[in-house]
Amino acid sequence: NPGGPKWTEDLIKQIDTTRHVNRTITSVNEKGEEVAQKVTDKVTFTREGKINSVTGEITYGNWTAKDGDTTFDKVESPVVQGYILKDAKQKEVAATTGLTVDSKDENIEVVYTKLGSWVPKVPEGFEEPKLDKPQYPNDPTDPTKPGTDLPLIPHVPGTTPVGPDGTTPLTPKDPNDPSKGYNPPPIPNDPTQDTPINYVKDGQKAIITFVDQDDNNKELGKVVENGKSGDPIGTSNYETRLKELTDKGYEVVNDEFAGPKNFDNDDKKDQQFVVTLRQGKEPVTDPAKLNSKVTRTIKYEYADGQTAGRPALKAPVTQEAAFTRTGERNRVTGVETFGAWTPA
Repeated sequence: NPGGPKWTEDLIKQIDTTRHVNRTITSVNEKGEEVAQKVTDKVTFTREGKINSVTGEITYGNWTAKDGDTTFDKVESPVVQGYILKDAKQKEVAATTGLTVDSKDENIEVVYTKLGSWVPKVPEGFEEPKLDKPQYPNDPTDPTKPGTDLPLIPHVPGTTPVGPDGTTPLTPKDPNDPSKGYNPPPIPNDPTQDTPINYVKDGQKAIITFVDQDDNNKELGKVVENGKSGDPIGTSNYETRLKELTDKGYEVVNDEFAGPKNFDNDDKKDQQFVVTLRQGKEPVTDPAKLNSKVTRTIKYEYADGQTAGRPALKAPVTQEAAFTRTGERNRVTGVETFGAWTPA
């Protein structure tokens, strides 16, 4: 129809026979960063448009939904690794029904928050363990709660991990071998909160035994020093006992405990140290016990004992032999021993 309206771009733009109502669901963390794929839905409405070939007037029929669909279907929120829904009510986005061509687009944010973790804390001087999966696990089907596939808490030699109360030890997976790891404490009611795993030093014992090498290594007693893994071993009990023995006359031959010592990390086996002593000796200094004299006296006399009118006899002659010896006193037993006498 050469005389009819021309199909100009403006005319084409006026034709309104298709409209869409859109819904976009975005999963974000609390920083607004997307953590899962967007979910989109669209409802399409169409109508018939007629153009008067003489006047160019456009007239329309009623809007109808494509395929009769006027609903945004409900959408289950996805499980996002390492996150949990901030609001459990957002477990699903409900369906929107009865949409019309005048309905507004829907833009919905489903907010996730980060799951907490088990956080190991070890005493100074101990190496911090590495957990294979420190963060709480996800429930594979429910984004509102954590899962039950829990990791093991590693063993740190010389320490025992305790629960959040700071005192209750964690339960070893194998009671006979804690090195295999421990069962973790329960995930807290608020699974976005971290759980500290405090490792406390194990109690340790050092046993110091004193022996007398002069009496077939007879034990003279032992003392115990108590402490914690890795700490310096105390010396108060050791020093007290050693002083008692040296005051009695013992002398140290070999002291395995001498010098600074630290507790090891094995609380199943007490550390053992031996202090070897001998019975001390000292010289005997009493002259009466070290010197002796033997004397001989020669007297001259008449056989009948009469001296009147007779010449005076020779005066008595005294001879003397001196002897000496050395002596040693055992300071422990008090027993004195002497060498042989020798002429002075």
